[in-house]
Amino acid sequence: MKHIIAISGLIGTTAFSQNIEKPNIIVILMDDLGWGQVSCNGNPFYTTPHIDRLAREGVRFTNAYSSCAVSSPTRAALLTGKCPARMHLTNFIPGHNIKGILQEPAWQKYLSLEEKTLAEIAREKGYVTGLFGKWHLAPAYTGDSANLFGPDKQGFQETEIFHKPSTEDRGKKDPHHTIAITSKGCDFIRKNADKNFFLILSHNAVHAPIMEDTALIQKYKNKKEASSKENNPVIAAMMETADKQIGVIMNTLEETRLINKTIVIFLSDNGGLLNHAAQTPLRAGKGFYYEGGIRVPLIVWYPEKIKPAVCDYPVISTDIFYTLSSIMGEEKFAVKDGMDISTILFKHEIPSQERTLFWHYPHYHATGMKPGGAMRKGNYKLIVWYEKMLNNEKCYELYDLSKDLSEEKDLSSQMPAVAEKMFEEYKQWLKETNAQMPIKK
Repeated sequence: MKHIIAISGLIGTTAFSQNIEKPNIIVILMDDLGWGQVSCNGNPFYTTPHIDRLAREGVRFTNAYSSCAVSSPTRAALLTGKCPARMHLTNFIPGHNIKGILQEPAWQKYLSLEEKTLAEIAREKGYVTGLFGKWHLAPAYTGDSANLFGPDKQGFQETEIFHKPSTEDRGKKDPHHTIAITSKGCDFIRKNADKNFFLILSHNAVHAPIMEDTALIQKYKNKKEASSKENNPVIAAMMETADKQIGVIMNTLEETRLINKTIVIFLSDNGGLLNHAAQTPLRAGKGFYYEGGIRVPLIVWYPEKIKPAVCDYPVISTDIFYTLSSIMGEEKFAVKDGMDISTILFKHEIPSQERTLFWHYPHYHATGMKPGGAMRKGNYKLIVWYEKMLNNEKCYELYDLSKDLSEEKDLSSQMPAVAEKMFEEYKQWLKETNAQMPIKK
């Protein structure tokens, strides 16, 4: 299987090394953006030309995953390189507390100040650090506990938190603060143009409640494709606004002459909102461990240093931590729940080993997801259900993603040896990470 296709026909020959000038780093993190809700992933209903530029000129990953199917755990994993199971931060904060057959564990509802974050590594390496937008890693949105566990306590020097809107904000200008977050980011870039900087723009879009300018929504309602179940005119309008703001960031990098000195990473915290748009061809959406809940857009762009390519090697949120840490000059870690993908980016070389990824969610979710998890090994995907597992029943489904991306054909009965071997490996992973399990009542 050919894992990477060089768009330009030219394979990069330079892996990142300490001899290369350290780049500035911008991470653009979207909220609840589905894998198919950017046009570069094959759906032209969503008009995202600036994101398309990043994809055309950078490396676009078609098998990229979030570390969790909900927000907070993925954000923590990206910042620390640790999987949510290991940190016991396994649900969005503060969680649903939905009643079910099982009792959820006493999970951690904040990012521990003892965790070393990317921002803290960046500061050690001489970077100025900033985060503007959503945080979602403190016990509460406001008040003393929010202040005690805010981004300024986790290595970010310049911060401003923007919360998602309420339904009362409908009709207001820039309800998700997409323009405001970008404006803060541009000011940060200009202010620190003569320094190395690490910046996260953490958008609220396209999280519910979905809303946007009425005229812009109407533009997409007028498209003939608007009737398709995977196409939502409101989300499309929100993404047009977000995409334009990415263009503003690119223009600011041009203006400050940093365009060739800056890595830009674009990704989402989890899959798309199933109740607003089908995630076709993926199954389910946010909250679930089928592909629609965890497969996300991921693009890495670095002009002249990273050659354009499309890569189908599986990667996950924690890989961003190890890759950026390596680029900044930090490579020693006590625990490693991901991999440095610099070689993929800079040399277009794919690791020879088969990739194994894991997910764990000991909670009930409002979308209907029950406690469980998942594992991907090569092309095979195992879905595990904890209610059945703790009752000693058959508790898993098996899919071959190379032939069944929509996860419609459960192969666990046809391939019991493969399924059982993966299940044993999954249980071993739960033990190794000291994952908290739900409890039988």
